[in-house]
Amino acid sequence: MNGTDKPNMIAPIRAFLRRRLTAEAALTVAIALFLVLATGSLFYRVDRGLDPDLDKDWWTLAFDSRDSLSLDFVIENHSEAHSFTYVVTSSGMVIGSDSFPVAPGARHVVRPDIRALPGRTAITVSGEDGTEKEIYRQR
Repeated sequence: MNGTDKPNMIAPIRAFLRRRLTAEAALTVAIALFLVLATGSLFYRVDRGLDPDLDKDWWTLAFDSRDSLSLDFVIENHSEAHSFTYVVTSSGMVIGSDSFPVAPGARHVVRPDIRALPGRTAITVSGEDGTEKEIYRQR
């Protein structure tokens, strides 16, 4: 092929588009293109918003089971904190405490060797950044 063949191949395509592409068709194509771009943009934003580690700084604390005697708890870390400390109290007395590491983006189960005592047993967990959360069992 030489350079003169290309304009001859494109000319029929241009002629076809001039004859077939009316104002209504151009509007339909423009609306369809807009909808495709808008939908793609929304899917991208929702996907980014659902990523728990993207520009987020939070962690959660919950009991591992519904067993009323178990004090096993779970930390799900989506913050920059790496080190956490827990204190278990019952009737105002400290009955156990420890520190443990949790990597950002990880989920860690802590199993203290303590059983819930009668009354209210509270677990207070502190992150190295100073944030603090508490959960308790009532027996």
